[in-house]
Amino acid sequence: MSNLIYRVYLNRIRAHTVFKASLSIYEDFLVFKKRKWFNVSEVTITFNHIAQANIIKGLFFSTLEIVSSGGYENASLNHVLNKYAKKAKKIIDQKIYRMGTTGGNKKQFEHHEDHQIDKFEKSLGRLKELLNRGKISKKEYETKRKKLLKTIS
Repeated sequence: MSNLIYRVYLNRIRAHTVFKASLSIYEDFLVFKKRKWFNVSEVTITFNHIAQANIIKGLFFSTLEIVSSGGYENASLNHVLNKYAKKAKKIIDQKIYRMGTTGGNKKQFEHHEDHQIDKFEKSLGRLKELLNRGKISKKEYETKRKKLLKTIS
């Protein structure tokens, strides 16, 4: 299973809803979940099917839009705090760039000067392995994952 890199939620108060929509960024794909009263829609998009990621900035909140090129529905997450939307866009842009320049070949990408996301994924994989072996607790895993996430920006 792919490791979770980052998850972004909409602000429920600002969106005037009781349901939480989210965009989860994994190593190989994105998962966009949106819930209504009687149904849940979930869209999974691989990075090679993403054309671009857009941010429409407001004063405090942004709209994060993922434009798909593979016939999928575009994913749009409204009312996201600006700093979280910016971080998610940066991660998605780096993943798209890596897929576009190397075709997903990680060995070629390691020679590129901007390979922060690749280092992050390796470190996250090691942390996940330690967690699975019981060497670190879930709380330690989360704090170290957040610390690693700060190195991307």
